[in-house]
Amino acid sequence: MIRYLLITAAGHVQERSQQQRLDTLRRAVDYYRPLGFEVVVALGDSQFGRLAHAELLSESKQISIAHVPEKVQGALATANFAMADLGVNNGSLHIAAGDTFFHDDSALNAISNLSSSAADAGTVVFESSDERHSFVTLDELGSVQFVAEKTRVSQLATSGNFYFAKTEEFLEASKWCFTNNTNLNGKFFVSTALNFYVYRGRKVSVERISSTSVCKFWADSGPDSGGAD
Repeated sequence: MIRYLLITAAGHVQERSQQQRLDTLRRAVDYYRPLGFEVVVALGDSQFGRLAHAELLSESKQISIAHVPEKVQGALATANFAMADLGVNNGSLHIAAGDTFFHDDSALNAISNLSSSAADAGTVVFESSDERHSFVTLDELGSVQFVAEKTRVSQLATSGNFYFAKTEEFLEASKWCFTNNTNLNGKFFVSTALNFYVYRGRKVSVERISSTSVCKFWADSGPDSGGAD
């Protein structure tokens, strides 16, 4: 079975220069390559998307490029357009936010653990109180019970890394999100797709990493380490 790792490029961080955004994207590609998954980068039809496409392919990054509309509304929509562009509806799928990187290998280990588990879906989490993240609550067995976007319902925030054992079921979850209009401020987030799995009685697991391992580029304030709040 093919294991895909989709990197959603940090296209919404418009305040950063194209070179800064490209460097962040390169770093993400290089970070995830050791997993041995089929790495896919989703790029919009924009000046930055065309630049990144040319640069990444010229550097022989051994990746696939998925083309998505420039003004796609959120990472969940981006992932759906990317899978459609590649004609992919099977295999497992990991989604990684292109505006987040890690200071160590803990996220790689967490992704590997999710991939080898019996979970139907999952996410990599860390402790935070910053409400710009999405947050999960867990049941007594440690499985995800509920996911809330931009609302702190617990101390466990998602890191922007998500796992789906079957791409076809992820696409079904996405359709559920679109049909029920689960957007926040006009954007659809990958995190909300996990609620579909919970409602279906599927197993949704978490892998924890340290908050000091996480660094995210925010559109309104630049880079911020997860443990800084």
